[in-house]
Amino acid sequence: MGWIVGATVLAVPRMVSAATLYDGSAVNRPSDQGMIYQREPSPGSAVETQLANGVRLDTTAATSDKAGYFGIFGVNPAVPVMDRSVGFTVTFDLKLISEAHENANRAGLSVIALGSDKKGIELGFWANEIWAQSDSPIFTHAEGAAFDTTSGLLRYDLTVSGNSYTLMQGASTVLTGAVRDYSSFGLPYTQQNFLFVGDDTTSAAGSFEFAYLAVSAVPEPGTLGLLLGGFGVLAGAAWRQRRAPR
Repeated sequence: MGWIVGATVLAVPRMVSAATLYDGSAVNRPSDQGMIYQREPSPGSAVETQLANGVRLDTTAATSDKAGYFGIFGVNPAVPVMDRSVGFTVTFDLKLISEAHENANRAGLSVIALGSDKKGIELGFWANEIWAQSDSPIFTHAEGAAFDTTSGLLRYDLTVSGNSYTLMQGASTVLTGAVRDYSSFGLPYTQQNFLFVGDDTTSAAGSFEFAYLAVSAVPEPGTLGLLLGGFGVLAGAAWRQRRAPR
């Protein structure tokens, strides 16, 4: 008689990757911990100040100035693969001190989180509202929620899962909506696994405190090495592309 040999395929478990990109309790700057600090023009009038628990970044001297902190997979060792299909959470501590914008579609403080397929969300922070940038029409004010962003150094959790995102502050849901695809604009929105905190527009200005940034992600098996071998885009090139009017 013949023998039928059964083959068992063992699935490799997806392990949660928790990465801290910036911890202000070390009393140094994000660039000292591997993030990329960029300002335009350089030197310009943007001012970065060391605080006891983080940094203060101020672009209010000139609305046309931009400055902020980048995290890019393959450039910053701490940035993990952020796969929307299994979900990822970006945790950050921010306090908006002041903000001014020339129109309702811009913010002096923005947070961008793009996953491994270049889709994600850009959130604008005003003193009394947090809102999402639309992708159609691109970079216009979409859903928003009334919220006091100046009340203190607050911890936010931005979770991107599937086709939606949720922003929480503590146990409270601040804002939720659909993920966006801004890649038609070009860099940096064509980046995979991309994070940004700061003022990214010449039509608004802000001053804010920044004390913490971390990502909890579940990498896709077999994807990490591939991306590590093929990713080499620098933040400087991404920033230069953002000179297009926004």
